[in-house]
Amino acid sequence: MSKRPDGRRFYDWQRAHQEGLTIHFGVAWYDRAFFEERKDAFKSQTHSAIFSQFNASADQFTVAHHIVP
Repeated sequence: MSKRPDGRRFYDWQRAHQEGLTIHFGVAWYDRAFFEERKDAFKSQTHSAIFSQFNASADQFTVAHHIVP
């Protein structure tokens, strides 16, 4: 994101912590349209290739999006 030519940032990684085999992390989205476009990125082919290294797939994950005003 820091290499965007116009310097705009549309999201930022937030806290992350692990509880057993569960990893919790947050993303702050700064642009609603970008969020709507990218909110399911974990279902992409790129992520699927990564998940397959762990014998997992996107449908095994629970993803919750919380809108904070």
